[in-house]
Order: sequence, then C-alpha cells, then structure tokens
Amino acid sequence: MAYNILMVSIIDGKFNLLNIKRNVKTYQLADQPIFDADQETLDEKCKRANEIIIASDFPSCNYYWGYFPKVSRHYLKEIVVREARQNFGYVGPVRAAFHDVGIGYQDGVPKRRLSCMVVDNADVVQIENEAFVRHKHKINHINALPAALAAVVAHMETPTTDFMVIAVDDTSSTMVISSPAGDVKVARQIPIGFGEKADCNDADRCTNFFNEISKDITNTNLYYLQNFQGSECKAFFMLGGSSLQHAMSQYGTNAFSQPIQFGLSHSPFPSVTTEQATAWAHIFGAIFCHRNYNLLNRQIVLTRNLNRGYRYAMATIVACIVGCGLYLYQIEPVGGDKISDYRIKNQKLETIQLEVQELKNQVNTLNQFSGWKTFYQNTYENQPGWNALFSEISGSLPKEIVIESFRIDPGSGQGLRGWYGVFTGLIKVKEWDDGLAILREFGAKINRSPYFDVQKVRYEPTMDEDNRPTEEIGFEFQLNTKLISQDKR
Repeated sequence: MAYNILMVSIIDGKFNLLNIKRNVKTYQLADQPIFDADQETLDEKCKRANEIIIASDFPSCNYYWGYFPKVSRHYLKEIVVREARQNFGYVGPVRAAFHDVGIGYQDGVPKRRLSCMVVDNADVVQIENEAFVRHKHKINHINALPAALAAVVAHMETPTTDFMVIAVDDTSSTMVISSPAGDVKVARQIPIGFGEKADCNDADRCTNFFNEISKDITNTNLYYLQNFQGSECKAFFMLGGSSLQHAMSQYGTNAFSQPIQFGLSHSPFPSVTTEQATAWAHIFGAIFCHRNYNLLNRQIVLTRNLNRGYRYAMATIVACIVGCGLYLYQIEPVGGDKISDYRIKNQKLETIQLEVQELKNQVNTLNQFSGWKTFYQNTYENQPGWNALFSEISGSLPKEIVIESFRIDPGSGQGLRGWYGVFTGLIKVKEWDDGLAILREFGAKINRSPYFDVQKVRYEPTMDEDNRPTEEIGFEFQLNTKLISQDKR
C-alpha cells in the first residue's frame, strides 16, 4: 500500500507543497507542486498525508564544524548548544542538530568531529504550533533548507570533493558549501532572486543579476576558506527554474570565475523530468537528509510514539477480550472452572490497562521539568561570541582607520538582554573625499557582517588647538551597532 508523504519547503515565509508516494523504497510523484500555498490549502494537504517532512530557510540558523569530547549523545547536545551560544551570541532557547563526521585530534586528544546546526527555538515553534498545529503529530522531520539542498546534490551527483549549491528562488538565493556526504559547512541566504516570470531577454537585468550573484559566490567561498583552512571547493551547482537556465546560457557564461553546472544530471522520480527536478529540488530535497539533522521537538516524537503504542495496546486488549469471549461461549455449557479462568484473564487485561495509564502519567510528569531547563539556559548561557566579533572587526579594518575604543553595552528590551557596541576612532587621509569613502566602506563591511547591525554613524573633522582643521585632514567618527547572530542584509 502506498504511503503518502507531504513535502513542504518554507522560503521567505512562503509554503511550497509537493505530494509524493512511497512504495517500499521507491518514490513516485502524486501530483503537481503548489507554490506559495495559503493556510487552507496547507491544511487540506496535511489531512490527506500520512507523514510530513519540512525544510525551512531559518534565517537565525548557524552552521559550523567543531571537535567535541567523546561522550554520550545526550551530554554532547548540551556541549554543542553551549558552544553555539558562545560563538554566535544566542540570547533565548535554541535547538541543535548535529552529525558525527569523523574522529580527529585536538592537542593530541582524540575527539569527535561534528557538523552542527543551531537555530532559535522560536523559529521552529512557529512552524510546530502555528502553521502545523493541527497536524504536528504527523511531522517526521523539520530540516534546514541548506541541509536539504546539500543532501539532494550529494545523493544525485555524488561529488568527490567539497561542493557549493546555489539555489535561486523568486526573491532570494541560498548558498551552501557541503562535504561530499552532504554535511553543511557554510550556508548563507541573500536577497537576490530570479523567478520564472523574469524577462530573459532583458540583457541589462540578466547581466546585473549574474554579476551580483557572482560576487556573493566569491564572498561565500572566501568565508569557507577562512573557516576550513586546507580545504577547497571544486564543484559548483546552480538550481532554479527554466528561465534561469535560459538566462544563464545567454548572459552568465562570462560572469563566473569558475565553471558552474546548472541543474541535476538526472531526476530522482520516474514521472519527473530533470528540468522539473532541478526547479523543485528545494521541496523534495529533505527526503535525502540524514535523520540526525532533525530540528523537530523530541517531545512531539515521544508523545506521538506513546499515543501510537497506547492505541496498539488498547487494540490488542480489545482483541484479546473478544477472542476470549468467543472461545468461552462457543463451547458447550460453560463450567465453573472455565468461568473462573475467564475472570483471571480479564483481571490480567485490566492490569495491563492500568500499566499503560501509569506510563502516560509518568510522561506528563516529566513535561513539567522542561521549563527548568529553559530557565537555566536563558539565565546562565547567554553570551556573545567574542572571538568571532573581534575577528570580524580585524578583517574589515582598513589601514587608514585607527579604532580608539570599542565599548560593549549589554542593554535590554522586552525582558531579553541585547548586546550593543560603540566604535570610536580616527581616520587620517590627505583628501576629504578619501576620508568619507573609507568611512562608508568600513561601515558597509561592518553592516554586511553576520554579527553587526550599524544603527548610527557620527563623524567630524579633527581640529587643532585654535579650532582650525589640522594640516593632515582627518575625521573623528563613531559607529553605534547592535550585535546580532544572523545575516540581515
């Protein structure tokens, strides 16, 4: 019997749906995909599905690899979360998913090497308790979109080296660098899109699009090389609709510094063309994700399995009762010994029912302790990633700028701590225009950083003791920033 699976991708808050059927180990397309579906359509599709698999872009998600102690998975998760809070400055509850990618040595000590992803808990709760609140018991996986894109390319194309996937949507593009096994190393989402309705004959627009996305490909690759020294990304794949493929063949050939393969080489489904598979990869890619990359609340899984086991237990009990009744009353006159035997069996069945109910009560009791864990994480583990912040500043600082102070202000708002930074310094140049250009460039680099959000800029010329401009033209400046953990360009 076919098993109906609803694949859902969420990009920029829009729901894209695709129904597929699984027979043994093969998948078949059930109907055509639905893009930008409304809530009514989503609910209708969820009702008919046996299972739901979700891939979301999760703007707050961070991806990193690291070495961790060789401990049980339960304690390992706590270490991964603590490491993410320190490096990326999360201030609220988070969810983590990770996968063991090998054994390495750090300071001569053997450790696990993990591919990790960490996301704000609120982003996943919004999916579970708002969009799919009536059907969350059917959700099997909630994956990050970059992990789904890396998994489908790794499965279909089997690259032998690290590779990059550039998935272009109507309003945004997702860039992922992954290991050959589909484990994400770097992921970014940029506000550059090219939809099916785009005019492929508009040479200026198409050329500008490929030039802009080429710059972001280069920047993403540089960030990857800084964080994974000694590695090299040698394969590049671009995914998108037929209009993007047509535009790339006409205007994108000379825009890229390295050869880029457009689309998948073949389709994973018999009833889907290679062109369609390339355009829909962001929807069905999650079926190839490793089960460890699952951001679904474990409590939902436990409750679902417990309810399923409870139903099976009750069905077994009813079947036993009916079977015993038929057996006892089909034979000729029921003797006293058979009646006594029937009562003993009935008592055993009642005992089983009480044990099942006791198990449910134990689960409900454990739920009360989840709040203490959240309280501990919010109270003791909220710290910015200082090393990452100062590394970002040093990488963006031009030689003409001297930073005289960098003040951290742990402000607060709406009950949550928020971190703010204030730069003050001096710019020494020979021309006024040069000073302004250097200040704009430095501010733009800081603002493009995934750790800062420039909120206010102040600058003024340097004066001597007589309140006249000095011989060497200079500016005193101040940048007010908010420390953030996601790319909001």
